[in-house]
Amino acid sequence: MVNSLTGALAEGDLSLITLKALLDNSFDSILITDSTKAGKILYTNNGFKVLTGY
Repeated sequence: MVNSLTGALAEGDLSLITLKALLDNSFDSILITDSTKAGKILYTNNGFKVLTGY
């Protein structure tokens, strides 16, 4: 997913660029994982890093 998001952002898809800007600038803690049992972390914003220290 990270690669597809990066690729989509490189193509200039306005809705994904807007979503990324909102995620990056939110004061709320945001954590996105994949849907497998392992739950690999795909994205965290700065709010999550400040809250958890990770």
